[in-house]
Amino acid sequence: MNNPELEILIRFVEKKFNNGSRKTWKNKDFEQLSFTIHRQTKILISVATLKRLFGKVKTGQNYSPQPSTLDALKQYSDFDKLYAESQEKKYRRAKLLMWSVIGAVVFCIFYLIILNPEPVFEKEENLVEGSLTLTKVEGKCPATAFFDVEMEETDKVVRVHFDDNSPSKVVNGQKHISHFYPYPGVFRPQMKSNGILVDSSQVVLVETDGWQAISHYFGKQVQARYHPMPFEKSYSDSIFHATKRDISAVGLDTSKVVVVRVDNYERTEYSGDSFHLKATVRNSTFWAGVRCYSVILLVQGTQGKVFIKLVQDGCSGYSDIVLGDVRYFGTKESTVMATDLSDWLDVEIINQEKNVEVWLGGSRVLKQSYQKSIGDIVGTSIIFHGSGSVRDFELVNPDGLKIAI
Repeated sequence: MNNPELEILIRFVEKKFNNGSRKTWKNKDFEQLSFTIHRQTKILISVATLKRLFGKVKTGQNYSPQPSTLDALKQYSDFDKLYAESQEKKYRRAKLLMWSVIGAVVFCIFYLIILNPEPVFEKEENLVEGSLTLTKVEGKCPATAFFDVEMEETDKVVRVHFDDNSPSKVVNGQKHISHFYPYPGVFRPQMKSNGILVDSSQVVLVETDGWQAISHYFGKQVQARYHPMPFEKSYSDSIFHATKRDISAVGLDTSKVVVVRVDNYERTEYSGDSFHLKATVRNSTFWAGVRCYSVILLVQGTQGKVFIKLVQDGCSGYSDIVLGDVRYFGTKESTVMATDLSDWLDVEIINQEKNVEVWLGGSRVLKQSYQKSIGDIVGTSIIFHGSGSVRDFELVNPDGLKIAI
């Protein structure tokens, strides 16, 4: 493998690892990368070798890694597929450029011969070239993400969409930008021009410091303010319940529709395609402005999620199920999530190699598989419209070991 190809391989590994710019990596990052590669490929690459490859340790000009090392990095980053796609993309650009030149020549000849001052062809809209790279995530929820922006000069407006219901940001002429994330989760920022994707960053993971509670008004237009709640004040005797007094104390008007969410987000090495979640939940019996009460249980992975939205009887139109690449929203399949939420309800989500079962009150109501992996587990959420309660929450792996989030 020549040096240009090796540099491309390193960039692919950096993007797959999704831990910010390699320039900022510390020893623990290389230890984590070595562990992750070994876990996926069964080939162990030492931390020292990774540091040499990623430029943290000076090496001779003729340094060449072992074939087994290259094979492991290729397997981990899916190099062959991505490299072939990049070469195909270059070929298509070159082909497009060639035909553009031929078209321009033909047009000029036609124009000069016919002496027609009117334009014969419409000018093809130029696509913007650029890249958006995540360099750092600062803090645990709330957090600030930092990005590098590279973009050719253009008169078109280019915006970054941060995937968190916030307004997009115009980035023309900027090299470095940042964005404040007020609530935890996995976000996929994208750079677009006229609605056309220019580039997408690595995913942004906003972690929490253990369990955390947040409340906000319902509706996208009023989600600019997220109010942190002292978790310990609403948690006692293994039960979490945010009272109207707790919610009012953080500045929310409880005569309006309020959403309360409880989150715990942290990177793990546990697959999201096999887990067992158990919880007992209930919702408020009355909340001003709420007719369709709901409880959402979410297990978030690096590439997708398992998500169920329980609703009270009569509100099936708002029921929702997301299992990786499968979704049912307000359909016949999702009506099984309509149930009585006024009293304690035992809920179980059992995922065995992308085959999901949902049990409510001891009865199985759903059995469904999905194809696309949701990646490693990075967080879990319980979300109430109004305010609700949860007790005996447990998330374990197939061996019964508690997942440390």
